[in-house]
Amino acid sequence: MKRLMEKEVVDSEGKVVDKIALRDEFFGVKINMSLLHQTVTSYLANQKSMKIASAKTRAEVKGSGAKPWRQKGTGRARVGDKRNPLWVKGGVVFGPEPRRVYKKIPVKMKAGALGSALSAKCKDGSMVILDSLPCPLNKTKDFADLLKKLKITKKSVFVDTGFSQELRRASSNLKDVSLVRASDLNAYWALNCRNLVITRKGIHVLEERLSKK
Repeated sequence: MKRLMEKEVVDSEGKVVDKIALRDEFFGVKINMSLLHQTVTSYLANQKSMKIASAKTRAEVKGSGAKPWRQKGTGRARVGDKRNPLWVKGGVVFGPEPRRVYKKIPVKMKAGALGSALSAKCKDGSMVILDSLPCPLNKTKDFADLLKKLKITKKSVFVDTGFSQELRRASSNLKDVSLVRASDLNAYWALNCRNLVITRKGIHVLEERLSKK
């Protein structure tokens, strides 16, 4: 039988209105620091743009392929062509090439890292479960008032099944607030905040996601 842990649910006024049962297999697992580090560093590396540094090899630089002088009898060193890397304007040996740095993480490892991140937030008390986001919420002032009522003063990530354009516009002027859909939440976004605010619907989506992995 799956063990359940209870967590308080608050409304948009910051008042406790209910309790929700969270599955221990997703919100109460042992935190795997090694897995979290590997997943987060891979995610950050994959956000970087393509490396465009490039240098021409001896096959790509301009110049004749003819031998500058005969092999023997001149007193000079032997040279095969003018594009020799030892010469000025010659090719570069093992120079940089444009490439895309991408680190692939298996789906099960991503799910395990997300479970560890959610469990860490539960244990340190920085996870807030919101009954639902108030509607309408289309002004920055209204969103700022919501943060005050929830007693959130530091960097926070709000997780729900989806966000309206008006809601995204209202939060865009608040530099310490990010909106992430429950279907897109990963270990990095869960850890990169002081307060992780998840709606009741968002909890159901996360449990459904993790149960399929």
